[in-house]
Amino acid sequence: MTTIETRRIAVDALIDNPDNPRSDLGSDQDLVELANSLAKDGNTDDCHVVPMTEGADAGKFMLLEGHRRKAAARLGNVADLACKIRHDLDTKAKQIAFMIVANTHRENFTEMDAARGVQSLLDCEGMNVKAVAKSLSRGEKYVRSRSKITKLSQAAQTKIEDATLNIDQALELLAFADDEKAEERLLQVADKPNDWEVRLAAEKEVRAWRENLPRLTAELQGAGVEVVDRPEGPQWEWKDISPTYTEHSVTEAVEKDLIAVVHPDFPKITWARKREAHKPWTPPEKTPEEIAADVRRGEIIRGLELAAPVRESFLKGILKKPAADVVHQLALDMAEQLDLGSVGFWLGIEEHEEIDDQEIVDGIAKLSTDQLIVLNHLVRHGGNKEELLTDLASWGRDTGYMSTGPWRESLEHSYGYQWTEAELEAIQHFAAQKAALAEGDDNDDI
Repeated sequence: MTTIETRRIAVDALIDNPDNPRSDLGSDQDLVELANSLAKDGNTDDCHVVPMTEGADAGKFMLLEGHRRKAAARLGNVADLACKIRHDLDTKAKQIAFMIVANTHRENFTEMDAARGVQSLLDCEGMNVKAVAKSLSRGEKYVRSRSKITKLSQAAQTKIEDATLNIDQALELLAFADDEKAEERLLQVADKPNDWEVRLAAEKEVRAWRENLPRLTAELQGAGVEVVDRPEGPQWEWKDISPTYTEHSVTEAVEKDLIAVVHPDFPKITWARKREAHKPWTPPEKTPEEIAADVRRGEIIRGLELAAPVRESFLKGILKKPAADVVHQLALDMAEQLDLGSVGFWLGIEEHEEIDDQEIVDGIAKLSTDQLIVLNHLVRHGGNKEELLTDLASWGRDTGYMSTGPWRESLEHSYGYQWTEAELEAIQHFAAQKAALAEGDDNDDI
């Protein structure tokens, strides 16, 4: 018997494969169009099947490729389809591998479909990562990564299927499989690249802080530093201790008799000192609105701190490989010569007491014309403005020497940077203030 034979098989004798990795056969409209084509011209591409020899379906054939064609044939009242009978695919592992490869480049075959197929292969007797990689002509890294994402929550898998969560993001998400809240926060911004990077950095920071907190607490207490829990609630009510709001080493904390205030969700020590008995302190009375405004301001400031490295990474990416439209826009803006002494930061040259001009010259010499245009604009217009953008107040300055208005305009319209939620909140914060002032001026005129 030949390993592959071709013949027409009745549609009623074709059985859907329960291991088919493709979950979506397409829209009803697609199936109707295919049904009309099959009724008119037949199936020009053969279905692939294997014979069934056991059970109630013995004598029939299980589909490996052609599930859509079978569904469309039923819809169009087509009696039979041309099929290739694959005697060579005589194990479950071979059949699953064939189905994965056959569907890889087809529409509606998602990364999640591929991942489930890979896991099904790994579950087959005698299969391991190396064997699966070989059967799919893929690398072992691919097999491991696809197997891992099948362990994600249903919410995450749905986003992979919808293409609103990519594989790199999915693999990062695995680290938060035991933290439902963190996963939820990350999934909320999965379709916003910049906000994803900011949120991921924040979640990693908190996770690392929590993991390190027992060791840090033991170290502090071992050195003689008192450790207390950070108070819950939106407003700190300091009565017996007062915060210093400055950074200190453990040695300094011991020397100054400071107290370490910590909380698992706040990745930073707040250093405080005990109040003197003759200096009692009562927290200032604030309205709920003032308390909410203070909390919101703190959240925005923290968001801006996390957004800064994301924005810098974006700009350095533009510099490394400028897009044609960005280069064109920046070329229109360019009017001055480069200041060699201020480009080290953007070239990745570390600061030291006396930057060697030759380092700068050599760095610039390696740049293409397009990269030079971007660098020129970054030096002249980014400069200290990038540092200012971690200060909430700078987002309200549109004119003057300390203004960040023109740089923010360039970021959005010349570079095509998409604001993160934290940055949009800063913009909206001052827009609301301006609107309130304008309303007050209008009332004064009445």
